[in-house]
Amino acid sequence: MEGLVQFGIEADDKRTRKIRELYDNLADDVIILEEGAKPSAGRGIALLLGGLVLGGLLIRSSGRKAAASSPPPH
Repeated sequence: MEGLVQFGIEADDKRTRKIRELYDNLADDVIILEEGAKPSAGRGIALLLGGLVLGGLLIRSSGRKAAASSPPPH
């Protein structure tokens, strides 16, 4: 069985029992939100690229601050 999962939302008892029969190692608060659904690859790639851009900007700005605060060579 495949599907998107989310933690912290209660599922109905019949669905929970069926899932637990198939998978005995699930956390107590896991449910299937949409059977057969898969995460969006486009959204994952967009979030990854956004994180890389933000990380690059932070590194670049910290490098400029360090260069501005260091004394000039003699």
